[in-house]
Amino acid sequence: MLKYNHKEPGSGAGQRGIFVQDCTIVAVKNLSGTVHPRIGEQFDLYLALIVDVGQSFQPTVELFGNLKRDENGKAISYGSAFKVGELFHSCGVELVIDENEDIPQDIVNALVGKKFAQLKYIAGVRKDNPDKVLWYSWDIVGSCEDHDSLIAYFVSQVKKNRIKKFNPNVAPSLSFFPTQIEPSNEDPF
Repeated sequence: MLKYNHKEPGSGAGQRGIFVQDCTIVAVKNLSGTVHPRIGEQFDLYLALIVDVGQSFQPTVELFGNLKRDENGKAISYGSAFKVGELFHSCGVELVIDENEDIPQDIVNALVGKKFAQLKYIAGVRKDNPDKVLWYSWDIVGSCEDHDSLIAYFVSQVKKNRIKKFNPNVAPSLSFFPTQIEPSNEDPF
């Protein structure tokens, strides 16, 4: 059994080119142990969430990562799967991995109806329409009650050069808030 322990990222203030929106989880599919269709890699923990963002459509948010293992292959910490742990923490649901290194279905189901904050950032302008800003979604989420901490953590990662495509100055004449978010044509489940 592996329990997730959240680490506080610190506090921060809003930054240009960053937008945080609250999401309500409508449905969750546990895809742990499967190959991600676009990336082509298998992940120890992998969740696909359908979320309500107050628009006429419900986008899909995918969070995934691998557990850190010892030399014998036993999971010893959440490794890159801490992103999945942050989702559970942000939603107020305790994440515990079972002896099969999977998330029990009752814990997955407990996410439905819960809220989390998702950060989006400017990565450039859209190739198909250079009059529109290209927004990326960050794969680390936070609490709806504390957008500033999520922003501060993002900014700290930018300063460490871990977010390569953040570019808030790419289109200074364009709007910096995603007023027209377009739905995906992909079927999440």
